[in-house]
Amino acid sequence: LTDRTEPVDVTELGPGQVAVNGAPTDNPDYFSTGMVQYIAILRRSTSQIEAARKRVQGAMVHDQRYFVVNLVCPHKGLAIGITPMEDRPFACTKEGSRHHSIFDASGFGVHGKSSGKTMSVPGYSLDIEGDVTKAVLTLT
Repeated sequence: LTDRTEPVDVTELGPGQVAVNGAPTDNPDYFSTGMVQYIAILRRSTSQIEAARKRVQGAMVHDQRYFVVNLVCPHKGLAIGITPMEDRPFACTKEGSRHHSIFDASGFGVHGKSSGKTMSVPGYSLDIEGDVTKAVLTLT
C-alpha cells in the first residue's frame, strides 16, 4: 500500500501489462475492498488502443497508451481483478451466472450485470517524457 499522493513510476510496464496500486481510504465506496482504493494502470497494447478508440470513454484518459481505473465494480461495488485476456483485462471477483462482470481495456462492461456500464476513473496526472522513456502516475 502506498500514500495516494506519492508518484508511482510505471516506466517499466510493457504493452498489455498492468500494475496495481492500493492506498488506504475512508471513502465508504471501498468498504468491500477493505477500505483500500485499488487502482490499475494498464499500458495498452496497439490492439487495445484501437479497440478503446471505438468507445466514448476513451476521452477519459490523458494518454491513449495508458488506462488508469479504480478496481471496483459499478454493479455492486465489489473488487475487480485482472485477467490474462488482452481484449477483456478486467473482471469482477464475484463470479457466477447472475453477476460475473467483464470489462474491456477501456473499462467498458462487455459481459454480466455491468454490461454497458463503465468502471470509474480516479483523478490522476500522468507525466510522460519522450516516447515513454519515463512515465510517472500521480493520483490527485
